[in-house]
Amino acid sequence: MTDSIIISYHDSVLRQSDLALLSAPNWLNDQIISFFYEYLNNDEISDPRIGYIDPSLVQLVKLCKEPFEADAMLQCLDLSSKEVILIPINDEESAYAGGTHWSLLVWFKERETLVHYNSISNSNIKSVKRTADSFSSSIGIKIPFKIVEADVIAQTNTYDCGIHLLSISYQICINFLTGARKDNFYFDKKAVDIKHFRQRLQKIIGRLLKTCHPSQVKTTAPLQKAGITFNQRACHFIHETLLVAVGEYEVLNKMNEAAGFLCGKIENEVATTSAKLDQMSSRDNEIDVLLGNLNQLVVDLEQMDSNVSRIDNYTKKLEETIKNHLKTL
Repeated sequence: MTDSIIISYHDSVLRQSDLALLSAPNWLNDQIISFFYEYLNNDEISDPRIGYIDPSLVQLVKLCKEPFEADAMLQCLDLSSKEVILIPINDEESAYAGGTHWSLLVWFKERETLVHYNSISNSNIKSVKRTADSFSSSIGIKIPFKIVEADVIAQTNTYDCGIHLLSISYQICINFLTGARKDNFYFDKKAVDIKHFRQRLQKIIGRLLKTCHPSQVKTTAPLQKAGITFNQRACHFIHETLLVAVGEYEVLNKMNEAAGFLCGKIENEVATTSAKLDQMSSRDNEIDVLLGNLNQLVVDLEQMDSNVSRIDNYTKKLEETIKNHLKTL
């Protein structure tokens, strides 16, 4: 089976094999990163002040041996006029496809600062410096330059580096447009949502599948017609599968949230009841102690009555003795 095109969106193309990477545990490739940047630039965040660099172009520029080669590749992008430039970095240092980690390098023109957002610390160092050198002339970075390492939440697995990159990219762009967290380079690590970002990508692609389709070549050949029909059905199937999966995920997520709320409520009730039982048990112990004290008091009173009677007898005997003694005098 051919790896047919599922969606063609501006300068980005996604194939069947690319869509398979949207679910965990899969490592995002440059096609998906390129697609999301195209989507932000043309749909959700279209602002001429922001420069989105295609990861394939970044790799080509990084590998340029001469500065003029890099400048020629980047000339049409007019990067010197951009205020924020997003540069996705791959750690592959050869001309062959590969690499094991993605990170994000961002140029902030107003602060004249390069900031590196990296979900695995102390990685991609060589690629980041090499890329910054290659881009410096076209962007207008003064040499020597310093790269600031941002405080980023570390990834908890081996495959979510691309998701971190896209989630951070999105947050920086939104904050730049709204002016939020300007002093922190438009970034808050606590706001990065890794858990649901794959779901977000699925929703975006599912929605675009309704309107964006790969271009088809008109033909009367039966075999090619069958291929076109198959591709259309595959698009429909993937579209439905994505939307159903996302819908089921949302329902399951809401059910889990409801179950978690009920479990929390039950735990609170159990804790309250347990506390009340402890209080009752404590009070029972206090009552037992008081009853014991009361019994002892009764015993003491009985002894006091007995002692009083004895004292009365002793007193009477003493009086009689004294009287008898006085009579003899």
